Amino acid sequence: MVSERVCIECRRRFRPSSGHLRCPSCRGRGVCSCGRRKQVKSNRCSACRSEVGAANSNWRGGRTRHQAGYVLVYARGHPRAGSNPYVFEHVLVAEELLGRFLRPDERIHHRNGVRDDNRPENLELWTRPQPSGIRVSDALDWAREILTRYDGACAPPTVLTSREAT
Repeated sequence: MVSERVCIECRRRFRPSSGHLRCPSCRGRGVCSCGRRKQVKSNRCSACRSEVGAANSNWRGGRTRHQAGYVLVYARGHPRAGSNPYVFEHVLVAEELLGRFLRPDERIHHRNGVRDDNRPENLELWTRPQPSGIRVSDALDWAREILTRYDGACAPPTVLTSREAT
């Protein structure tokens, strides 16, 4: 049995009652060796753990499914990725096609209604309509802004007449 050990954290000498590598005062603290608070049932803080992304044994390639049926993709650092690093795949596909991030008033619509069908030909860019209760002059200004924003970006939609629909 070892009579004395040197604590790996504070370098003090102590007498272990079992196979401990840290002295009782360091074991009692909820602080990681880097100085941050440790996680429950862990000897490290979340920043010092190496189980992020592909290093985690539960990693599934960075793709998951939202409860509403949409596909989410791991995209840490994306403007839409806040505390959760996952972003909807249809948003990423549309942004790649557009060559820019979506604006706050823009949405991506699935043409066929299938939420996990993220083929480029199935996605279309929608913008929110003007605010309700708007003055006509303001509505005209808004319409001109939309026309200049998307001028030449896409072909006008085809509209069926009543004779063609039957």
